[in-house]
Amino acid sequence: MIGFNKLSQPERFPITDIDECATNPCKNGASCINGQNQYTCTCAAGWQGTNCDHGMRHL
Repeated sequence: MIGFNKLSQPERFPITDIDECATNPCKNGASCINGQNQYTCTCAAGWQGTNCDHGMRHL
């Protein structure tokens, strides 16, 4: 008998989550938060963008 995990997937085909932060996608001192099939960068002051690679202009 094949068991099932909480996502009703057969155990022989487990869902593997990859650590997207392992490649250090966040730049300029940003923190990376790993999620399931995604990541989020928390930018340091003065930086913005998905990977915190765009400097903010101060007016």
